[in-house]
Amino acid sequence: MKPAPDPPSEHELIERCLGGDEVAWSELVARYQGLVYSVPRRMRLSEADAADVFQTVFVLLFQRLATIRDPSRLGGWLLTTATREAMRAARRAARAPRLEDDAPSANELVPDTGPLADEHREAIERAQILRSALAELSERCRTLLEAFLEEDEPNYRDVARRLEIPIGSIGPTRARCFARLRELLERRGLKR
Repeated sequence: MKPAPDPPSEHELIERCLGGDEVAWSELVARYQGLVYSVPRRMRLSEADAADVFQTVFVLLFQRLATIRDPSRLGGWLLTTATREAMRAARRAARAPRLEDDAPSANELVPDTGPLADEHREAIERAQILRSALAELSERCRTLLEAFLEEDEPNYRDVARRLEIPIGSIGPTRARCFARLRELLERRGLKR
């Protein structure tokens, strides 16, 4: 009986992802899903906030795949990004009124690094659909939407300078980009 082949390296997976290999993307997500998901759960974020952090981190990874210089450091990048996004989610949650039913149970305080529940698999699938829809947008729309994904309150002056458009054009341009993204997501069967 032949021994099982070694799993592909991060470098190989990233190269395959950049080539459009969705199986490689699924392998990459599966390899790091426990790490990424454990960060918001350790910070005692709600299930919904943890799923949002998870999805945001993998969307950001997809958007930056081509810029990764050292694939061996991918785990550290994901951990740092997950921590940053979890802190943002915690700040948003702190500003919102909290219902008693939202309080974490004792079981939620211990991170689960086992297989993901159905809702987390669905979150991964939604992230993959979002990733493919974002890839169809124009560079201008992707850049604009990234600014709003990366920051709670993006600096409009910086965004305008990056896109080389007047500040007053950001709102209407963002609305058109979101409308286009919504259309692409609906075509893929992802509804609100």
